Amino acid sequence: MNENKTLTFEPGAHIWYNDIEFVLLDITAEGDYFAVSANITAVAAFNSKPNERPNNWEHSSLREHLNSTYLEKHFKKGHLVKTVTDMVTDYGDRTYGTCEDYITLLTCDQRRKYFGIAPLYDSWTWTPTPWYIPTSPFAGDANVVRLVNTSGAWNISYALYAVGVAPACVFNHKILTPRRQAQSEQIVLEEIADE
Repeated sequence: MNENKTLTFEPGAHIWYNDIEFVLLDITAEGDYFAVSANITAVAAFNSKPNERPNNWEHSSLREHLNSTYLEKHFKKGHLVKTVTDMVTDYGDRTYGTCEDYITLLTCDQRRKYFGIAPLYDSWTWTPTPWYIPTSPFAGDANVVRLVNTSGAWNISYALYAVGVAPACVFNHKILTPRRQAQSEQIVLEEIADE
């Protein structure tokens, strides 16, 4: 039996969905729950596919995996809503634009916004933020992606290297509701019961 008494559901809360622990980062204007995994779920290359812009999240093998195999394995249809991933560089170049994802990674801008709420991990983790892009006026490298080290500081890595993955997503508040489990005290996202 689930109880909802004294349920505190605000940014920083740890929530569980299908036995995966997440940290709630924000409640969107629509009322949905933006969260990031509390733990690294995999170590993988950002992009194992050869192409001209390996640091472009929209065409990366990691994005493809998270929004297909990982999504189908761990999430029920309708439980997530798409979120916009902004691929702006640190210096403001917007050539890569944006894309929509069910599963994404926290960008550098989001890591700044949710500093103190977003977890630090025991391994370096990818962001979808490119370091440079090929058309940049700077002497850049389109093979390099921004990542976050264990202290929360920025670093860079080649897209072909294997680094930690901490998926982020937006849970649909129209279908899922937080409930505190009486025995474990965990906050679990469950489907809203039909009246």
